Amino acid sequence: MSRKEPNVRPPNLAVAVPTDAMRPPIRGDGFAWGVLAGVEQALFFIDSQWRLIWANPHAERFFELDLQQGHGQTVWRLFPETVDTRIERTYRAAMEQQVTQRSEVYYPPTQHWFHVRAIPFSDGLLVSYNDITRRKSAEKQVRDQARIHREMTEHLSDVLTRSVAGGEVFWVSPSMTEVLGWTLADFDGHALNLIVLEDDMPIVAEKLSNAEVNGDPIDVLLRVRHKLGGVRHMHVRGRMVPSSTRGGPPELVLSSRDVTERVESRQLLEKALTSAEAATRAKSAFLANMSHEIRTPLHGVIGMTSLLMDSELSEQQRSSLEVIRTSGETLLNVINDVLDLSKIEANALHLVNTEFDLRRCVEEALDLVTGQAAAKGLELAYFFEVDVPTSVRADGGRLKQVLANLLGNAVKFTKRGEVVVRAEVVSRQGTHSVLRLLISDTGPGIARDRQDDLFLPFTQLDNSYTRRHGGTGLGLSISQRLVELMGGEISLESEAGAGATFAFTLPVEIVPSQGRLKLTTPVASLEGLRVLIVDDNAVNRQILLRLCESWHMAPIAFATGGEALRWLERGPACDLALLDMQMPGMDGRHLARSIGALRPNLSLVVLSSVGDQVDVPEAFAKLSKPVKQTRLYEILVTHFGERRVVTSPALPIVTRPATPRPILPLRVLLAEDNEVNQLVGQMMLARMGIDADVVTDGGEAISAVAGSHYDVVLMDVQMPKIDGIEATREIRKNGGMQPWIVALTASALEDDRQRCLAAGMDDHLAKPMTQESLEATLVRAAEERTKALAGR
Repeated sequence: MSRKEPNVRPPNLAVAVPTDAMRPPIRGDGFAWGVLAGVEQALFFIDSQWRLIWANPHAERFFELDLQQGHGQTVWRLFPETVDTRIERTYRAAMEQQVTQRSEVYYPPTQHWFHVRAIPFSDGLLVSYNDITRRKSAEKQVRDQARIHREMTEHLSDVLTRSVAGGEVFWVSPSMTEVLGWTLADFDGHALNLIVLEDDMPIVAEKLSNAEVNGDPIDVLLRVRHKLGGVRHMHVRGRMVPSSTRGGPPELVLSSRDVTERVESRQLLEKALTSAEAATRAKSAFLANMSHEIRTPLHGVIGMTSLLMDSELSEQQRSSLEVIRTSGETLLNVINDVLDLSKIEANALHLVNTEFDLRRCVEEALDLVTGQAAAKGLELAYFFEVDVPTSVRADGGRLKQVLANLLGNAVKFTKRGEVVVRAEVVSRQGTHSVLRLLISDTGPGIARDRQDDLFLPFTQLDNSYTRRHGGTGLGLSISQRLVELMGGEISLESEAGAGATFAFTLPVEIVPSQGRLKLTTPVASLEGLRVLIVDDNAVNRQILLRLCESWHMAPIAFATGGEALRWLERGPACDLALLDMQMPGMDGRHLARSIGALRPNLSLVVLSSVGDQVDVPEAFAKLSKPVKQTRLYEILVTHFGERRVVTSPALPIVTRPATPRPILPLRVLLAEDNEVNQLVGQMMLARMGIDADVVTDGGEAISAVAGSHYDVVLMDVQMPKIDGIEATREIRKNGGMQPWIVALTASALEDDRQRCLAAGMDDHLAKPMTQESLEATLVRAAEERTKALAGR
C-alpha cells in the first residue's frame, strides 16, 4: 500500500461486501457491512500479525489509503507517523490482555487529535479513530485561560478578592499577602469586616446592597488594616457575578489597588494649598489695609492739590503744587502696581470684555505720556496697518494699562528720538482675529544676556535707572501677566545701543462698525489730492506718507522746510501741506509764512507738541502730536468735502478761578470720618453747586437718612462704631424711597467692591477720587434717580 497523490479520491470500499481474503473475523451480512462502512469514524481491522485486513471509507478518505494496495501490510509500515509509544502500548495491551484499550493521540500529517479504541477479537483488533480535535482545542483554550488568569493573579499588584455575597471570603490573590499581609487562612469564618476599618463599614454595606439588589458596580476608596499594623488606602472596584458552582449564591469579585502614597500626597498637597490660600488671604488683607491707610491721606493730598490748581496762583505756587500733584500720582501708581500684582497672583483679577475702539484706546494710552515726551523733545507716533480692525471686543481697560506701562517705560528710558506704536494683523478667522501691537523706541536698548530677568517682579536692569527714574519694577511683570490672561504673548527684540521693541499679541472679536468713520474707506474728496509733508523725523514722515496713500492721496515728503520750498518753487501742483512745528533751521511757523506768500491758496495743517500756543494764521487747522489719525481724517474730509474752515481744539494749560457749576440738583449726604477727606469732598461738591451735609460715622448716617430725604449718600466704608457696610444694610431695611448709596473706599480690590454691592450699595468710587470721577458718579446717580422716579 502506498500514499495516494493529493486530491485523488480513493475507491469507495463501502459499496461491496469484502471478499473472503479481505473479510475480517466477525460475523455479519451485507447490511452489517454497510453500517460499518457508513460510520463517521475511521475503522480498521488488524489481524494478530498487525496486518491491515479492512478499513471503512471514512478511514480511507481521511488517511488517504488504497485498501487494494495496502491490504496485508502491517500498520507500522502504513502509518509510520502514528507509531509512537502510546499507540503501540494501546494496540499491544488490547491484543495481549483481550481487553478494550483507549488512548488519545495526535496525528501530525492532518494536525488532528483522535480518541483511539482498540477492541480485541480472537484473531485481531477492531480499531476506531474518533476525531476530537475541536474538544482538544476547547480544552487547550480553557487551560490557556486558566494559566493566564493564574499568572495575572500571581503577578498583578492589585489585590483580588472573591467572596460569597455578604458572606465569608473564600479566595484571595497572592498579592493580598504581599500588599496587606493577609492570607486566605486568616479569613476563615470572616468577611470583609476583618480588614476594613469600622468607620468605613457603613459605606461597604451600602455598596454591597446596591450591587446585590440593583447590580450596581462598586467603586469606592476604603481604609484597610495591614496585618502587621497601620492603615492602607485602597481603591476598591468590583461587582456581583453568578456563582462559580451550580446553584450557589452570587459571588462578589473585588479588585483593590493600594493608593496610599497618592492619597497621602494629595492630603499633603491640600494642606499646603490651604496654607498657601491662608497666606494669600493674609497678604491680600494686609495689602487692602495698607492700600486704605495710604490712599486715605493721598485722597486729601491729590484732592486739595487739584482744587488749588484751579485757583489764581503765582508761577512759583503753581510749580510747587505741580510737584505735590506729580509726587502723589507717582505714589498712587506704585500702590496700584502692587495691588495689581497681588490680584494676579491670587487669581482674583478678572477680565471684562466689552466693545471698544482700538484706535482710541491707543490714542488715550499715548495721551498719558504725551507730556513727558514733549518735555524731553521725543516724537510720539502710531500707525495701524490697513487691515487692522478698530471696533473690537476684548478687555480695553487692561489693554490700555499694558500700553501705558510699555509706553511709560519707553519714554522714561529714551533720551532722544521717538517712540512709535504699530498695530498689525497676525491671523484672522471669521469674526475673530489675533492682533500684534509693537512699541518701539530709540533708547539705549537692552543686552540679550539681561533680557531674561526683565519680566521678573521688582526687577530693573540697572540700579542707576531706579535711582534716576524711580518706579517699582512691576510694570513689565504686570504687563506680561495681563497679556497672558488676555490670551496673548509678549516678547522683546533689542540689543545694547539699538533701541527696543516690545511686541504682544491680542486675540479679539471683531465687531461690525455701525455708522462709524472708517479710516480705511477712501472718499472722493481726498482721492488724487497732492500732499506735501514736511517733518524732520523720518518715522513721522513714513507714517504720514502711508496714511495719505491709504486714503488714495498723492503724497511727497521732505525733511526740511528749505527742501519743501525749493520743490514748490519749481511749480508742481499741490493741494495740501502737513507741516511739523518743531524743526531745526526753519520751523513750521516760518515755513507756513513762506508757503503762504508763495502759494496763498494752498491748504495748511500744522502739527505741534502739546502746549505749543504759537499762532499760525496761514493754517486752517492745528493738531497736537501724536497726531490722532481719526481727527486728521475728519478735518481733511470736512475741509476738502465742504470747503469750510475747521479749527482743531487746542490743548492749552489754562488757569482759571474755581467757580461753582450748578449742574446737578441733588441733595447729598457725605458720611466720612476723616476731616481732611470731609473738606475735600465738600469742596469738590461745592464746585458742582452742591451743598452737602456731613456726618462722621455710620450711626449718624443712618439717623440722617431716617430723618430727612437725600438723593445720594456718599458712604465711606471704613468708619468707627458702625462702618459703611453695616450702615447701608440698616438703611436698606427701611421702606420708602431709598437714596442712591455710593461706596467711598480706599480699598481698591475687586473683592471689596463686590462686598459693597452685596451690602446694598449702588456704586463704588475708589479713593483718591478726582473731580472728574466724582462728577461722573453723580451723573450716573442722577440718571438712575430720574429713571426710578419715572417708574413710580
